[in-house]
Amino acid sequence: MKKQSFLTGALILMIANAISKVLGAVFKIPLTYIINEEGMAVYNTAFTVYIMFLSLVISGLPFAISKTVAESMTLKKFSDARRTVNLSTLMLSLTGLFGTVLLYFLAPYLALAMKEEGAVLAIRALSPSIFFVALGAGYKSYFQGVLNMVPVAVSQVTEAFVKLVAGIVGAMLFISYGMEMSVAGSISGVTVGEIIATLILLLCYVFTKKENGIRYQRDREIIKNILSVAIPFFAISVSANALTTLDTAVIRGRLIQSGIGEDMSRFLYGAYTGYAQTVFNLPIGIIATMGVSILPVIAGEVAKKNYKRTAAITSFAIKLSIVLSIPCSVVMYTMSEEMLYILFKNVTAKEMLSLLAPCLIPISVRNIIIAIEQSAGRLFGPFVITAASQIVSIALGYVLVSNADINIYGAIIAGIITDFLSAAALYISVLKNMRLKFKIMEIMIKPTLCGVCMLITVMVLKERLAPLLNNVFVECGVITVLSGAVYVLMVFLTNTINFDELKKMRK
Repeated sequence: MKKQSFLTGALILMIANAISKVLGAVFKIPLTYIINEEGMAVYNTAFTVYIMFLSLVISGLPFAISKTVAESMTLKKFSDARRTVNLSTLMLSLTGLFGTVLLYFLAPYLALAMKEEGAVLAIRALSPSIFFVALGAGYKSYFQGVLNMVPVAVSQVTEAFVKLVAGIVGAMLFISYGMEMSVAGSISGVTVGEIIATLILLLCYVFTKKENGIRYQRDREIIKNILSVAIPFFAISVSANALTTLDTAVIRGRLIQSGIGEDMSRFLYGAYTGYAQTVFNLPIGIIATMGVSILPVIAGEVAKKNYKRTAAITSFAIKLSIVLSIPCSVVMYTMSEEMLYILFKNVTAKEMLSLLAPCLIPISVRNIIIAIEQSAGRLFGPFVITAASQIVSIALGYVLVSNADINIYGAIIAGIITDFLSAAALYISVLKNMRLKFKIMEIMIKPTLCGVCMLITVMVLKERLAPLLNNVFVECGVITVLSGAVYVLMVFLTNTINFDELKKMRK
């Protein structure tokens, strides 16, 4: 079995995630032409319900598997690690089957709760995915726990590609039957993609070389260890997803109550979720993969009680998340119109995307800190902070979105305020728990300086090059590459990240 370092594993997952996100965005380009903003509102509502329900069914177990496997492998308990996966997969399969049946029959009630009754067929088309995601989660968690990210990456990219092809075909096949059927046909591509991805993970697991070793724990002890992590994580995830669902329902409801009309409310929500959030989530998802690769490293070092190494990895990971998120934020802020035009030929959400752009930084920091804290065994602290910030965001959104002049922008403003506050609170928490020093120069000043240099470069290039290039795709590509090169150069010139750090993290 090939084990990768934190950086190598993160790089593999980032590349796979980038390809998957691009394929996902490419999928939504023709999809928006087929089902339009109203259809995208139905699609995203159904997908929100699916994600919420999926978290209810499997949340906790994948994290517990990765953490337990990582600890067992670090302590050379190879047979225990393998048995952990087998027992967990059985539990996941049973809960997944139950979840599939439950989601199918609850679809009308869930769609009504989300104020989108047209999403019933789409939710039911997604219901089989619950079982296949649950089945594949056990094997995926095993590979993540042993720091072998290649099978995870292959399954992820394949899933995205199959989803693209099957989704577009499904949308086109059922377009003559109306918007609701077309959305259901397109979203069924998710189910097909999950089936293929699960088969890939299963085959990789079956043909993985089995490590020989003594069984240190009985099945009862292994299950107890898994559940001791999974149950608290499950409770946290359920609460977090309930808040997310409430947030979505509040936004939809308050938009309608603002007096702008149901059609305009659906249009704005579709533009926000279908266009602005789709682009915004591209870098968020890519950077978040660091959390997946850091989990087994932190869990393993804590199991060995190597706290100095744990602190070093934590500090570097937080800094890396900031360094990676800043250029994405700059490009998204300055070139929102160009990006939306290239992807969707629709710039309705350009102001929404520009306003969202700064949130990339605190969300990336927040995600990596939560992953680190949870990997070290501290589950409830990060949850309390994020839950409190989300409740504040819902309250602010409730007030702001109902104003017809602010409408959907109220949700974005509420998110900006609470994202920065929660990231700051989590950073203070991890400084204390990991006994880190607050290096304001390394964490804030140097990366900000690099970002400002990139921002100036983009603005100058847009003014000078745009009239000459006369092609939005070429303009966006050239400016992004040149300004990105300036940013990377500044990162190394200011010693924000140096080669010695990279070498240490590769070990």
